[in-house]
Amino acid sequence: MKKSFFITALIVLSAQVLAAEDTGYVRTGLESGNRIDGDGKSVQFNNWILADGYFKGDNWGNFQLGYLAEKEFNKNNKDDGKTNIELTPGYGKNTDWGYYGGQVTFAVERWGASEGGTDTIKPKFWATYNINGKSRIETKALYAFSKGTPKEDYKEVWSSNANGGAGGYVKVDTSVNADSYLLSTFDDDGKSHWFEAEAQYKYDIFGGTIGAGLYYGQNIKDKYNKTDSNIWSGGGTETVYEQLSAEKNYYKISYLLNYSKYFSTIKTYASLYGEYKDYKYKYGVWDYNDKDKKQEYEVGLYMNKNFDNKFSLDGEIKRTADLTKSKGGDYVTENLFALGLKYNF
Repeated sequence: MKKSFFITALIVLSAQVLAAEDTGYVRTGLESGNRIDGDGKSVQFNNWILADGYFKGDNWGNFQLGYLAEKEFNKNNKDDGKTNIELTPGYGKNTDWGYYGGQVTFAVERWGASEGGTDTIKPKFWATYNINGKSRIETKALYAFSKGTPKEDYKEVWSSNANGGAGGYVKVDTSVNADSYLLSTFDDDGKSHWFEAEAQYKYDIFGGTIGAGLYYGQNIKDKYNKTDSNIWSGGGTETVYEQLSAEKNYYKISYLLNYSKYFSTIKTYASLYGEYKDYKYKYGVWDYNDKDKKQEYEVGLYMNKNFDNKFSLDGEIKRTADLTKSKGGDYVTENLFALGLKYNF
């Protein structure tokens, strides 16, 4: 997938939006936050949502097209973060018993100023079943296949006589002329799979809606090989090590609780939510002393204020924090604040 294709598609989409005969919305906004890692170090990050929304032509029936373009800054205080562009054709339909639909997201992500990145395709399906006039069950399921930049392009060369020295290996450029050196290569196809499913029970009460449910997600990125080639004049040895994708092989179960309400007098929608997450890792995670599980919680508040001229302003505050201490003895925490401007057409 080429980034230029998505950029062109967004330009064409914008031109159609300006025609103003169709429906949808476009939103731009900024997400800003602070993350405290397991060693107590603080990292600031910002994510600019250039365009987020959907478009539906007046003769499209039940079909629509979603889109997203975002740019991340200073995620690790070393580069300019990632760029993510998505296009999402979808379909939804109301029935006597509820609502159902599906969509497919095509995403291109690039990592900072490097050439590396990930291409992803994500089909998603959902359905809502109305039990009665006040209660319903909402379900969804998603699968994502990602193809990242393979690691076989990455090489480490350690020379025993670099810079005129000896008695130990020093990391050098691959073009160095050394009597002996250690070359490490990685055989990794860059592929990973993600599965998720969610079910919530919703009940209308006190003029709003309360929801409770269960979420399951699993990521699969299994083992790969590392080859160390120890080469010297006239000979050499080669050793293959099996590497574990520790932090990338896990499943999580989340327990969901939320309450939302629309205040008609002030044209404001509010949603208060909480989530308890239980992670289970296949190989253990180094940051957590090789423990194979950890827990965290997430709480947040989302609000949207409508204006008469089709514009609306939304904001969100969210806190995510570990309940399991890291190897550094601290809890990893993240606080996020988001503010956006939406235009409904």
